[in-house]
Amino acid sequence: MKLAESSAQNKIPFKKINLGNALEAIKPLIETGYIGLGNLVFETEKELAEYVGARHVVLVDSCTSALLLSLKYEMLQKETIHLRIPSMTVPLALNAALEAGCHVELDDRTDWVGHYYQMIGSNVFDSAHELRRNQFRKMKDAGAPDAMKLCFSFYPTKTIGSADGGAIATDDEHFAKWARSAATYGRNQGTGYRNSWDYDVEMVGYKRHYTNLQAAIVLEQLRRLDETNAKRQAIVTAYNDAFGINNDGDYLYRIYLDNRDDFIQNMMAEGIECGVHFKPLHQMTPFKDMTVHGKEAIEHAYQHTVSLPLYDTMTEEEVQTVIEATKRLAEGGIRA
Repeated sequence: MKLAESSAQNKIPFKKINLGNALEAIKPLIETGYIGLGNLVFETEKELAEYVGARHVVLVDSCTSALLLSLKYEMLQKETIHLRIPSMTVPLALNAALEAGCHVELDDRTDWVGHYYQMIGSNVFDSAHELRRNQFRKMKDAGAPDAMKLCFSFYPTKTIGSADGGAIATDDEHFAKWARSAATYGRNQGTGYRNSWDYDVEMVGYKRHYTNLQAAIVLEQLRRLDETNAKRQAIVTAYNDAFGINNDGDYLYRIYLDNRDDFIQNMMAEGIECGVHFKPLHQMTPFKDMTVHGKEAIEHAYQHTVSLPLYDTMTEEEVQTVIEATKRLAEGGIRA
């Protein structure tokens, strides 16, 4: 089949950022100049901890940093950590594990996309694609380890999007204190902000802390997250009913097709942008010599997977347009 010419503009993007009233939230910070590390960061940590059902949350500058600090702390308890992570995930997760000093192998888990997965061999969970009310507590009740460190992302297109950022949810007070200090170059930061020259640096740390400006955007979205998650779930339900499958993620709606590449090009020609999640890590230059479990299954999944547009501001008309185009352009059926 000849690829269609991409002549139409993107009428329906793959993702659209909904910042809500963020402009009003950051305006006082800009007027006062308090845009760096400050009390709003700690206020956001408290509200986020209450939302996910954890005793502590530490905000950092990215989910990559959240994973790195979580793994670094576990490395302090062990001589080495042997991890297994999905090959079909973002390179940043692998980068964090390697920077932390872990030994990493790749596996064939592909069904996690849109949710969370455990970095097997540790108590660290990557939840960059999912953030739901009481998520941490429900995972603990379902048998997650007491020492679980659940890492979130606030990359602009995520369910809570800011000017990037990340968070670690934990019940471990000692770890929370360590992570907060490690993220602020080893400074004894406590749980509140002191604008003072009289402080101590207790260990060699990093500069990976969050800012008031970014936290204001997160907090505005956190306070309406139940509503936006419900809107995304309504779109997922519409897709499921139309395609006869049962996906349930809030962030990605992934399907499998026989004609993935043609499908993406032809959808683009009709003004609908799709994505692919994810190119296997073992196919990328720095990671080609890594140990991979289930390589053939991973590569087969990658050749057939495509993600449809999913964001909370999609209209019913846009959803129906995606459904009709998908049914018309997909060859060999639509599979989950």
